[in-house]
Amino acid sequence: MKQAYYYFLFRIFRFYKDKYKDNDKQAIFGVICVSTTCICFNLLTVYFFFNFFDILPMFSNKYLVIPIMVGIGIVNYLFFIKDKKFLKYGFIKDRKGTVKIIAYYVISLAIFIVIANFNRQKISSNRLPNENQPKKESLEGKIRRWFKDL
Repeated sequence: MKQAYYYFLFRIFRFYKDKYKDNDKQAIFGVICVSTTCICFNLLTVYFFFNFFDILPMFSNKYLVIPIMVGIGIVNYLFFIKDKKFLKYGFIKDRKGTVKIIAYYVISLAIFIVIANFNRQKISSNRLPNENQPKKESLEGKIRRWFKDL
């Protein structure tokens, strides 16, 4: 599993290095950003799955995700990217690896969208007013009735 992740990092690095003729620092920054985004999408997918079954509570603040992503990016850099171990494995660019990475992206994104959609439907159905409850009279209706009674 670790070797597959290193291959993923290698392919991102080679993409930025070959396509955009970046230097190593810019390519490493690209590797950090892309791999952290993929990890966060996968973790959010797991979180939404557990939230759908009410195992985990919903985030109270949407901005809480940003420090979590920064923390994941720092951990990702320190443990996997900093030493550039993914360049020492002798990976080569091939069509089979490209297909696997594209399949990984498509499957991850599809699962994320499906689970997020289920979670969104659950949240919106909880927010809909219940038809059995009596409707609350508006302030405008109270004022109109007050003037009519005068």
